[in-house]
Amino acid sequence: MTNEANNVSLFKGVGESKPSRDRDYFRPGRYLAQVEKFLVKQNDDGLIHYIFEMCIVDVIDESEALKDADGPHGLGHGVSWVMGKHKKPSLPNLKAALMVMTGVPEESITEQFCADLTSSSQPLAGIFIEFLNKPIVTKAGAPFTVIKAKRKWSHKEVFEKVGPEQLLNLGVELELGSGGE
Repeated sequence: MTNEANNVSLFKGVGESKPSRDRDYFRPGRYLAQVEKFLVKQNDDGLIHYIFEMCIVDVIDESEALKDADGPHGLGHGVSWVMGKHKKPSLPNLKAALMVMTGVPEESITEQFCADLTSSSQPLAGIFIEFLNKPIVTKAGAPFTVIKAKRKWSHKEVFEKVGPEQLLNLGVELELGSGGE
């Protein structure tokens, strides 16, 4: 067998894999983001992660981000908010975020409700959420960003705040119906 034939086996699985996306973890700052996907994944170690993939459509306040080595996110920047179920605050943080994103009361956030939100229909895709992300230092001394979904914005509010030209540049389409949603 030639060296070239041996190399083929080193790429096993690449055909079935999905390409990686250019996204960063959410950094400090106050942002308006459009949700693109809400996913749940289990890694090879069996750990479960809840992931919101989003696009930054406006930087409302970058003052907290200026303390971060990477600075603020830019417009159109892809971000991921990843919560590991094995971490103590993940389920309360997930519930609080979903209450903001969906407008439903606490008792409506059930296992089935969450599973439905991660379905292929992606009911959260396209909504706009304001986030306030603050840098902290954990008890172990590690830097960490606390992410809080503050409120859902209507399409009309986004259109008025961000403007049609910027939305067009970001590839964001809005439906401005009678309810402004």
